[in-house]
Amino acid sequence: MAEALKTMNHKTSHRMVGKLLHDLKYSLQANRKTHEGGMHPDRNAQFEYINETVKKFHANKQPVISIDAKKKENVGEYKNNRYF
Repeated sequence: MAEALKTMNHKTSHRMVGKLLHDLKYSLQANRKTHEGGMHPDRNAQFEYINETVKKFHANKQPVISIDAKKKENVGEYKNNRYF
């Protein structure tokens, strides 16, 4: 917005653009990214339980399948840029 105003020969600043956006009811908050993958205290116990269950199924000649049921997660520090 600041660049658009400058090309129209209007003097402006980031503060003025912020005020204009505020007056138009735009939120000036940045998108918050969550950091996934924190270590859960029972993480190892969960894997031990799964491993023992798989061993029991194999011993009984039963099939075992693996399903990835994690939610999608952005990799890295990304910022969603919005253009007005």
